[in-house]
Amino acid sequence: MYWPSGCVLLLAFALCWLVQEARSAEQLRIYPGTRIATVHPHVYGHFLEPIEHSVVDGLFAEQVRNRSFEDLDTSGGGLPAIAKTWEQCAEGAGKVAYRIIDSNPLNTAHCQEIALPGGNGWYGLRQPRFYLKAGEGYQGSLWLRGEGLRGRARIKFLSEKGIVIYSKPFQQITADWTEYSFSFRPRGTHFQATLIIEAQGTGRLYVDQVSLMSDAARRNGGFRPDLLAAIKGLRPPVIRWPGGCFAEHYRWKRGIGPQHQRLGFWNVTWGEWDDAGLGTDEFLRLCKNVGAEPLMVLNCGTHDAPEYVDQYVQEALDWIEYCNSAPDTPMGKLRARNGHLQPYHIKHWELDNETWRLGPDNYAKLVEKFSRAIRARYPELILYACGSGGYETGFSNRVIELAGQYFDRISIHHYEPPDNFAAGPARYEASWLDTAEAIRKSRNPKILIAVTEWNAMCVDWRTGLYAAGLLNTMERNGNLVKMGNPALLLRLVTATQWENAFINMDNYRWYPAPNYVVMRLFREHFAPSVIRCEAPKEMNVVTTLSEDRQTLMIKAVNPTDHPIETEIMTNRAFPITGQGQCIVVTAPSLSARNTLEEPRAIAPVKSRLSKLGQTFLHTFPAYSVSVITLHRS
Repeated sequence: MYWPSGCVLLLAFALCWLVQEARSAEQLRIYPGTRIATVHPHVYGHFLEPIEHSVVDGLFAEQVRNRSFEDLDTSGGGLPAIAKTWEQCAEGAGKVAYRIIDSNPLNTAHCQEIALPGGNGWYGLRQPRFYLKAGEGYQGSLWLRGEGLRGRARIKFLSEKGIVIYSKPFQQITADWTEYSFSFRPRGTHFQATLIIEAQGTGRLYVDQVSLMSDAARRNGGFRPDLLAAIKGLRPPVIRWPGGCFAEHYRWKRGIGPQHQRLGFWNVTWGEWDDAGLGTDEFLRLCKNVGAEPLMVLNCGTHDAPEYVDQYVQEALDWIEYCNSAPDTPMGKLRARNGHLQPYHIKHWELDNETWRLGPDNYAKLVEKFSRAIRARYPELILYACGSGGYETGFSNRVIELAGQYFDRISIHHYEPPDNFAAGPARYEASWLDTAEAIRKSRNPKILIAVTEWNAMCVDWRTGLYAAGLLNTMERNGNLVKMGNPALLLRLVTATQWENAFINMDNYRWYPAPNYVVMRLFREHFAPSVIRCEAPKEMNVVTTLSEDRQTLMIKAVNPTDHPIETEIMTNRAFPITGQGQCIVVTAPSLSARNTLEEPRAIAPVKSRLSKLGQTFLHTFPAYSVSVITLHRS
């Protein structure tokens, strides 16, 4: 059949118009008078675990790495000459000998020995990669002792060009461990300064527990000021600690008291040495600094022989007593000696982490044992039991069936492949609803869900879209899901695994990943009452009302590759003013990301909305996250 060219053009135009009409016909209907859920602020919680140098060489602002010479390369058999992160240095031609020894250390198990050859040369250790800020005060110390030592020692810092920034000598070093302190204020800023500890003379010099921290960090509780500010920006209402898998091996008593008396340990799961610098009191100081409640994870001895379980029960009770009891109790007295007279009053305690290897039946018995012991003394606490990982619900449901009467919340984990940023939230929601049915049938139908680990495994824009979608899904299920704690919170950019962190740093800078950008935006626009809405099928939308019911929030995720024009309709239960605001986050591609050099490549963009009525048109860009704020007239 022959079609005149004019007809073809007319038909094409009509088809385009129909497609456009189909898209513009999308509707978002909002029913402000119908509340469907109440969101707990803990949905916007976070999770701090010592992994990928999030704490050591990260948030905790001790600048000396491997400060007690305990992280060793023993692959050659026996103890090495020098510890990891340290290097030999010499200004002389004498024959100097280095040894890591395991006799008479200041703390833990090892210290560094330097056998001096005599003469006028200087011999010792160095460690690179120190950030020193112009005008900032720095305080440090090192512990020294000598055997047959005739000579002197000194500490100094060199600039990138080898120029001395600061130097201080130490005389009359005795056979007993002695702390030698130093302080300085550099005139210029140095991004890669080098620390040198060296000695001159004869005999043996022993070095242990070397420390350097800025005055700014000390004023902030021992935390790197820029990273502390980054966490504060998220306004976390709760932080889970110390793990994660780290918690499964954590012995809390090694991380309290004076820093030089703490016993570091090998972070078994993540392959890092932990010097125990950030322990219970430091973590709780962090929570106070950022306005968060703590969720403490107990080590229930699941990696130890079953006959030791009673020791772990007692260790858990001691930890709770240390945190919550009056200063006239044994652990309360210990806490007071460590500088915190009043109890911390921690409510949230979790019974270990990811106990799947035990099987649900064995773990349920463990839950009963710990719960009975804890609730006999502390019935007011909120206890969390480990649940399933991923989409699987069998472990959670069986633990709820067998031991639901012994805990208050089921703690579940899920890490999503990043390409599932669009479909993943709804699929994970289905697993919550399955577990909700198990809760309903259990002996404790008041159990609630805590998603204590979640994320998409990347730091490009896909993780922002996924984070927004999952947060919306948690809000929509606010009557069931009462906590969320994504991981990782922090990560050193040179780390080799777990590239999904919210805060990514080197030794002096950081950048927010898209999940940080989106979660901060949503947290800043938190409103507790979820109201009913009917949204376009391709989108993930939640609408909420503020406590005073004067502000309506629309949090919308468009995970598609095309813009969606939407007719937004609000009934007279919320008469809106003619003005509003839209904040949108999007990216030029799914692979786009922030970096240390471009930390705001993906960032919120704010615009004003005007001439609004109860019905108005708005276009949600492709691959976008938007927050629209409307006010009651």
